[in-house]
Amino acid sequence: MGKVSLIFLGASILLCFNSFSQELKDEIRIPDKWELILETETSDELKVLQTMQSFRDNNSRKLFGVNRDFCLCKEVWRSYLEENELLETAIYLPLAFSFKSTSTNCSEAEKYFIEMGGFSGKSSEYISHLKSMWGSDVGFNDMLYDYRIIIRLLENLNLPQDCKKTFRTHKVKDGETLYRLSVTYGVSIEKIQNANSLGSSTSIKSGSILVIP
Repeated sequence: MGKVSLIFLGASILLCFNSFSQELKDEIRIPDKWELILETETSDELKVLQTMQSFRDNNSRKLFGVNRDFCLCKEVWRSYLEENELLETAIYLPLAFSFKSTSTNCSEAEKYFIEMGGFSGKSSEYISHLKSMWGSDVGFNDMLYDYRIIIRLLENLNLPQDCKKTFRTHKVKDGETLYRLSVTYGVSIEKIQNANSLGSSTSIKSGSILVIP
């Protein structure tokens, strides 16, 4: 399957993969209908290569950024994908729209899946639907190229899947306070509040799970 699906990448893109230090996966998903439409719409080879290069610059900082965003939220996003009966390509849409994931905000991207759920399914209307979601001509074309490259980089390359290990979690027990957690973990109350979107609140509920930065 892997060799067959690589054919869809195009020779120039395939050569670019050799410039990444990561190995290709043994099994690579064949592009679905929506991705093939996207590839047709983003046919400028020079721009494809430039976009690919942007993910490789600065020690692949952009690549590892979107990979971490995806890694943090992929389980939640997959549930939205299945709920709205969307093609696999749609799971990467929040990344193309520059959604920045945290351990607590994955559900905020549900709107993208709901909006795609309203798509008619007609191939001729796919790009127009994406444009209506984007809401402007400005930056739309660049987003399409990013979308195309993000899909293939995350589908094709063996990338770190341990993003959640960078966070500790704590299940709140009866009587525990933010101050106690702050002392226990050696982390300021403010950092715990920020990591869990608590604002200035010091109220935490027994049984809730908090991220410890």
